[in-house]
Parts: sequence; structure tokens; C-alpha cells
Amino acid sequence: MTINAADAVGAENIPLGYEYVFYYDDGEPENEAAIKARFPHAQYVSITVIPNAGAGMCDSENGDLPVPVTVQWIEQELTAGAYRPRAYANRSRWEDEGLLDDLARYGPTIRRAVADWDNVAELTLDWEDGKQFERVGVDGYDKWICADDFFQNVAPVPAPPPWQPKIEEQWCEEWREKLSGPARAKLTVLMTARCALIWALVHKKRPYNWAFRHRGHRFRALWSLLHPAKRAA
Repeated sequence: MTINAADAVGAENIPLGYEYVFYYDDGEPENEAAIKARFPHAQYVSITVIPNAGAGMCDSENGDLPVPVTVQWIEQELTAGAYRPRAYANRSRWEDEGLLDDLARYGPTIRRAVADWDNVAELTLDWEDGKQFERVGVDGYDKWICADDFFQNVAPVPAPPPWQPKIEEQWCEEWREKLSGPARAKLTVLMTARCALIWALVHKKRPYNWAFRHRGHRFRALWSLLHPAKRAA
């Protein structure tokens, strides 16, 4: 899947409605405030032309950062823990001036964007993650097509594993840590009123299956944590 994005030096030149927008983080074209004012609800990638540490993408177009500086910036960002930093350059710089080969060793840990104004809104090269494919007007704006995760600036959080019987004790330990201080008093009041009803519902006569035993075990464990005196008796 792909997304549409745009960039411009003049924020006012980009039509309203874009959900993904680039802005310049530094240098003469710096326009962060203007872009964010015009597109307050968009997702952003910042572009550095200096290069500036912490930016989202370095501009290595002809006339901007040379290949060695771009490679150095990528290495610096990866060392600092940046999530998949981006390099952006003309197609000729990628393929003819060695940038593609110099960054090949980083594989999918970085993202590669190309300026290739072919007016084709498709990612046609097997190595490109984003493409600036059309320039609208002399002082207008640039249209982009990007992979759907191109504007993802932090690593995705993995989904938690499903609960299984073998980690019920882990569940109890987590609640034992939570049931301290003010939280304990509040939960004691709430659970004392509700545990009996829930216990009865959970343990109504039903066909044997782990799901209901597992729920019952949790409430029994929580009850014992809230009422240590009764547990000891």
C-alpha cells in the first residue's frame, strides 16, 4: 500500500487536504512553523539540508548534501537509535554516483527516497520507499508517493501475546505489584462489592473449558490479594 504526500518551500503552495507533509527543519528553506500551521493534523517528516541531527530525512539532491556527508548522517542517526532514517536524492545520485551502493549495507534499517519526476504515482524501483514524482508549477509544490509506513517515525509497538494458562502466575505477580498504596484501598472497595457476584457468574454450572477456569482463577487470586487476613485464616 502507498500514501500521497507533498512538500514545498512555501507552505501556502501546498493544497489543503494532505495528511502527510514534509517540512524543512533547517537552512534557508526552513518552514516547520508554516507547514504545521497550515496542516495542523497531518503527519510530518522533517528534512535537513545542513545536516542536522535528529531530522527525519537528509536532502542529498544535486546541490545539497554530497554523498559522503549523507552516508555519515545515516550512520550518525542509526548510532543514535533513530528508527529507519531516510535519505533522499536524485535518481542519478543514487544509481550513478554511488549513494545506493554506499548505503546498501544498511538494508531495511533505513529508507530511501528518490527525486524522479516521471509523473507516475507508483513506486517502480525495487529499492525505493518514497518518490517525488511530480513538480507542480515553478514555485509550487512537489507530489510524493510513499510506502504506507514512510511517515512512521518510531518503531511500532509489538502486539502483546495472548494470555495462556502457563502465565497465570505472572498475572498474579503483576497485580500484586499494582495492589499497593492508594490503589489497594480503592480496589478493595470495588472488588469486595463485585467479586461475589462475578464469582457466582463465572462458576455457574457450565461445560468444562479452560476459559472459565482461567477467569475464575484470576478472581480468586485477586480476592486473596485484597483480603490477606481471610486467606491466612
